Amino acid sequence: MKLADKIMNLRKQKGMSQEELANVFDISRQAVFKWESGEAIPDIEKLKKMASYFNVSLDVLLDDKKDLSYNTYNGSKKTYRDVYVSDVNLDPEQADIDHDYINNGKARKDKYDVNQVFKDNLIRFETVTNASQYSKVIYLQPDLLCYFFIDDNNKTFGFVFDDAEQFVCPFENFIDMNANHTASGGFRGTSGENDMHTLTISYYDKDGNANSYDIQVQSAVRVYIFNNVLDKSPNVKAYCAQIRRTTLNNIAEIQNALNLLKANLANKPLTNLPAIDVLTKNEAVKRGQNDKQVRIAKIEEATAQLKKKKRRKWIIIIAIIIVVLIIIGVVANLLPQGETPPNA
Repeated sequence: MKLADKIMNLRKQKGMSQEELANVFDISRQAVFKWESGEAIPDIEKLKKMASYFNVSLDVLLDDKKDLSYNTYNGSKKTYRDVYVSDVNLDPEQADIDHDYINNGKARKDKYDVNQVFKDNLIRFETVTNASQYSKVIYLQPDLLCYFFIDDNNKTFGFVFDDAEQFVCPFENFIDMNANHTASGGFRGTSGENDMHTLTISYYDKDGNANSYDIQVQSAVRVYIFNNVLDKSPNVKAYCAQIRRTTLNNIAEIQNALNLLKANLANKPLTNLPAIDVLTKNEAVKRGQNDKQVRIAKIEEATAQLKKKKRRKWIIIIAIIIVVLIIIGVVANLLPQGETPPNA
């Protein structure tokens, strides 16, 4: 691997732009561009600083026969376990509650009680994660059934959503995490924030090549807010701001957990590591699909009960109106009739 490719690879591992790397080395962005295109080579002092900054040995940088998997100061090649990445992508515009609404249009149309759904999901968070046997769990958002986990037994971390592990990375493969937040202003014609949060996990694959995994979520786009909360609460902006604050806090907590993991890994090399069991993930997907059907069925049942209540309400109202009309008619008949005026 050429020096130019190594510099580009190391920069991307940290989620940095050419301009950000230029600021670290107090040079122009054009200089970084020339390094990465092979038009120029950093001087020896810059190379030393680069080796220290990216935590690689100088001989790895300068030796084209060595790729970045030789990322140690003793020159021996590291071995890595495989990383599990599913082909399921988290939809950043939909909360988990919304997925149930989309799969069941009746519940969405009838404006099922969002507060109860929200509470049910919070209870389900505890049920799912208590049964997961993970060492640490951090929810990505308060209403999204997606969470970050650390598994000390298997020495892995990753993300679970759609009721299955969708990204599983061994501790020793971890390089860095970069979080990016982009605000786009109002949402769907109302005032408030509609932020996109992007988490990028860079890691080494089993061959020692650097790779990355992205997960994206939005703060304020929530179908159920506009179907239910908007027409009942004057403070939707505050509700969305709460989601945004919680999301930012949780992402910061994930970042801190990974920084601590990386620091601990540097002090204590891992040994006797188990392989990643992909079959477990496939079984988790099946369990997740079955569980989702159960949840949809529960919402359909609750919606049917809601409809019955509405029908009973209207039947009672109509019955009351009929009784009132009957009473009015009876009373009118009992009242004395007015005398007929004499003919002129």
